[in-house]
Amino acid sequence: MKAMNRVSHVAGGLLVMLGAVSTAQGDIMVGDTVSLTFLNASPTQAVAWEFDGDSGTTSAGILNWVGGLQSFCVQLEENIGGGTTVAFDVVEPDGLPDQPPLPGPMGSARSAVMQDLFFRYYDTVIEGSVAEAAAFQMVIWEMSHEMDAIDTDAASIVLGLDFGSGAATFNSSLVVNGIADSMLDSLGSGGFNSYSGLLGLTNPEYQDQLIVVPGVGAIAGLGGVAAIRRRRRRA
Repeated sequence: MKAMNRVSHVAGGLLVMLGAVSTAQGDIMVGDTVSLTFLNASPTQAVAWEFDGDSGTTSAGILNWVGGLQSFCVQLEENIGGGTTVAFDVVEPDGLPDQPPLPGPMGSARSAVMQDLFFRYYDTVIEGSVAEAAAFQMVIWEMSHEMDAIDTDAASIVLGLDFGSGAATFNSSLVVNGIADSMLDSLGSGGFNSYSGLLGLTNPEYQDQLIVVPGVGAIAGLGGVAAIRRRRRRA
């Protein structure tokens, strides 16, 4: 997400669905290819990070795409710039992020923790404050990049998550840190909840995304979509 610092606005864009038959979420399905144009990152707040011998300060928060789709980044060390149109493959969350670079796909146990996070906080965060959006993004990064967390089951992964130590570390303002700590501490409380609307977007050259899909019809109604079409892939 380092390229968020280079975000600019665009006036319009194209969303194209190249369909395949699989698990449906609204009108977007696993196995589709979705071409989306990046609009901006807002709201965001600065977050400092260290991972895999690299470090930096980036903007953490909600990513907005032409047509109304919103997402969260799941891959620190790949970039996307404003106005860029990307053809993403739609996948299950456990297949994100791709590699290289590290850390590679989350797998089923880590994906279960991610779904619990979205179940508990997504609806609040998407309409909430800048600090909430940044904190939510911090938790996503910690969850997807903390390679020291044991992957045997969801509960073991949660025990290995810590913003201040391990393979990945993150730091922001006192307010953002406090909200992120609270989110992290709540994961798995009373059990791990599934979140069926959560899907992934992956491209080998651009940072992967987590989305909650409203369906193509809903996206079109928000404006800014030049065209929508779906066809079967050829064998």
